[in-house]
Amino acid sequence: MQKHLYFVCPTDHLETIIEATFKEENYYYSSLGNSVSFEKDIISEINDVIETNNIKEVTFILSNTNKLILDAIQHENQPLVNGMKRFYYDVIRQKRRNKVFLKNTHIPIISYLLDKKVTELKPKINKWLIEGITINAKVYHREKGIFNEVNQDLFNIKYFSIN
Repeated sequence: MQKHLYFVCPTDHLETIIEATFKEENYYYSSLGNSVSFEKDIISEINDVIETNNIKEVTFILSNTNKLILDAIQHENQPLVNGMKRFYYDVIRQKRRNKVFLKNTHIPIISYLLDKKVTELKPKINKWLIEGITINAKVYHREKGIFNEVNQDLFNIKYFSIN
């Protein structure tokens, strides 16, 4: 049985859905809006969990109805939760960038934030562990009851150019 580490937001309540959908040995790391900062102590814990439990896949997941992201998009000036100013700043900055190209901005913002976490985590996993691990991201679409892989190349502003 494959072992899997999921990074989730507690406001999404996805653990039971993940358990029902992905019949693996699942482990969870919870942070508001998947806003975990990969500081030395946290990375040490993550590496320990991966090594001790022989984790083969790490996935960042957020729901398309994530309360923190929707709040940041709608109420740009005051975070719903203290200590989330940096998270709100990232959401608002990406919202403004996406408005130029896209009308529906919250899915690309979620995808951007998840991809950013994947990119931040990859170089911090111990070198002897990273070879056998897949790190990815998914968005859970609550209305449809499905998980979609994040393909950041489709939404990230850095891939657009104006001639």
